[in-house]
Amino acid sequence: MERAHVYGDLLFETMKMEHGQIAHFDRHMKRLANGMQLLHMHAPDADAQVMHLLKNAIEQKNSARVRLIVQRSGSGFYLPDSHEVSWHAEFFPLPAAKPQPLTVCVYTDNYKACTPLSNLKSGNALVYVLAAIHAQQMACDDALVLNEYGRVCEATASNIFIREGNTWITPPLSEGCVAGIMREVVLSETDALQQPLSIGRLRSADEVMLTNAIHGKLRVAKIL
Repeated sequence: MERAHVYGDLLFETMKMEHGQIAHFDRHMKRLANGMQLLHMHAPDADAQVMHLLKNAIEQKNSARVRLIVQRSGSGFYLPDSHEVSWHAEFFPLPAAKPQPLTVCVYTDNYKACTPLSNLKSGNALVYVLAAIHAQQMACDDALVLNEYGRVCEATASNIFIREGNTWITPPLSEGCVAGIMREVVLSETDALQQPLSIGRLRSADEVMLTNAIHGKLRVAKIL
């Protein structure tokens, strides 16, 4: 069995392709490059390899949800015998727009550590799996994940913003959230602040918004 499946030794990007164009492709590749550097993965000419992998799909498909995976291709146990990588791509129909506003709940059984590894989209995703199951059990649209200090980190597949008056606020990466693409876009386009977010502050906010690369911005109306 490949070490990526045993140890979660992989990174992935979920990208939105419409009319043969992948939204924010450069941002996705930059995030991958940063993650590969952190994990000591060796991938020269990554952009060229990825474009070669996606070329036929981009030419043949009009729209798709693209999952791009890079995994360490060596064997070994915890210590890999190589840092070379292999690339894979999966294509899914774009999901329908989510009915808004959303109802979300708070998942409290497990927490995310506040380390640089928490900023990656990696194969270590059990907390999101369990949070998504919790949301389904609670008949909610999504669940919020907390960090090791009990503060709001993100949702299962989205970053979170709150509005206090005229100011948008999102947790900084040091709070353990994924370095989301739409989070980066919102921060680049607004004067949003990066501050820790307690559950109390979340519940008293004037507005709550989730962001991700597939659905963009999603309004939240109710927090259980």
